[in-house]
Amino acid sequence: MVERTNEIINVDKSLVKPVDSILTSTVSFIKGISLQEDRLISIIDIEKLLLSIKDIDFIRNQMDQLLSV
Repeated sequence: MVERTNEIINVDKSLVKPVDSILTSTVSFIKGISLQEDRLISIIDIEKLLLSIKDIDFIRNQMDQLLSV
């Protein structure tokens, strides 16, 4: 669910650059970046982003259970 968006744009695939492998190990949901005029645009894999949020919630719940014992 999206609470708010300011703008949706189309970016030509040829203008998308891969993310450096150092970044992808920690930010695996970013697929690429694109420079458009004076803006840096992140291309996000929404499925991976949602899975990472789900994993964080699972870990948080597990830690809460361990700490409450």
